[in-house]
Amino acid sequence: MDTYQATSEVPDPPAAAVGYAGVLSELLPIALWREDADGRIVEWSLAAQDLLGHRPEDIIGLPGSAVLVPEANHQLADELTRRVQSGETVVGTLPVRHRDGHRVPMEMWIVPAVDPQGRTGAMLIAVETSEVLHMRDSLAALQSLFTQSPIGLATLGTDLRFLRVNDALARMNGVSAAEHLGKRLTEVVPGVNAAALESMMRQVLDRGTAVVDVRRTGRTPADPEHDHTWSCSYAPLLDGSGRALGVIASLIDITEGQRAQADAERARHRFALLAEAGTRIGTTLDLHQTAQEIVDVLVPQLADSADVQVLEAVLGPDEGPIPTASARGVLRRLAAHFPDPTAPTAKLAPGQTFQIPVGTTYEQVISEGRPMNLYLADIPELITSPRAEALRTYLATLGSARLVPLVARGTVLGAVAVTRTREREPFDEEDRVLVDELVARAALNIDNARMYTL
Repeated sequence: MDTYQATSEVPDPPAAAVGYAGVLSELLPIALWREDADGRIVEWSLAAQDLLGHRPEDIIGLPGSAVLVPEANHQLADELTRRVQSGETVVGTLPVRHRDGHRVPMEMWIVPAVDPQGRTGAMLIAVETSEVLHMRDSLAALQSLFTQSPIGLATLGTDLRFLRVNDALARMNGVSAAEHLGKRLTEVVPGVNAAALESMMRQVLDRGTAVVDVRRTGRTPADPEHDHTWSCSYAPLLDGSGRALGVIASLIDITEGQRAQADAERARHRFALLAEAGTRIGTTLDLHQTAQEIVDVLVPQLADSADVQVLEAVLGPDEGPIPTASARGVLRRLAAHFPDPTAPTAKLAPGQTFQIPVGTTYEQVISEGRPMNLYLADIPELITSPRAEALRTYLATLGSARLVPLVARGTVLGAVAVTRTREREPFDEEDRVLVDELVARAALNIDNARMYTL
């Protein structure tokens, strides 16, 4: 128990007055007083003054029972005094009379204590019952919050080492709560932007202000194969005097929400791209211009390269119906764009023709009129020239590729090849559907331009 220290605002207390109960006074005000063997009050704490209204100089020397015990409880008080003087400690909930006359229910501990004359008196320790119940409920709520909340929660000391971690955060990090304790975030989950988050927590400590919705991204042992994103909020943990004790952290895994938002954004982008294609492709009836417009829409929004090729058979004189496309025919490149001007693909220029390789994916796409993905195993069959080794080697470094037929009015006119480099995510299912749709729409423009050009 801290000794009372006088300040300019508080008069010097009598020698028998004692002070507040240090840290406990911030959490739970504890009244303490002593009675001698005759039942007279010989010490009276300042906390007792706060709770019961009596100043030390007014109450010391008075019989405790007469001043503090309600009249209806005098007989009980005499019985308790006899038990304490016989060496027994008494614990119970008892009403104590306030200076203004109202009763204050208190949790009492009454223990034997030697009085100034060496006789057996009593020391009484009392806490207001309502405060005990409030603390009990607060601790229960805090315990429930830590154990049952789906939000990740932690407290960290001023050295930013974990003091307490709930199960939700332990599950997020894939590290048991016990393994967090005494460690820093950089030690527990180095696979996230932990250093930046520690810097943020240090600012919270230094400035004494909370920060909300800081994003933490990375991988933890809970899911080491996938990135997750968490919304993190930090607030200073303060004692009753405003002194910083550490940081309170709360985290919510928003990965699914982020993915849903990203999916919605991609969907909006795809619809916008389809609308854009409708206005940018087919602005003229020039065949080569239309092919170039297809390339311009596809690159770079959907692909890193695009190569538009049309069958020579459909570029012949327009005599009646469009000739049936030969699965083993010749293709002419009308427009193309490749990402690296120094790569072997730079030699693949508009105007070049080449024979469709027999028994390959290329032939299957042209003959069946359906799009297909291209794989590394297809490269040697598609590019057979001994002089094209550099091109084959380069194409093997690409990340993903797809070949989509140009089909108009039930007839295959040619194909569009699109690729992505490995620096970019491979075509997913939604990407493939969008590329196929764009090429299908563009095929009608190619057909219109073909007929006009012829």
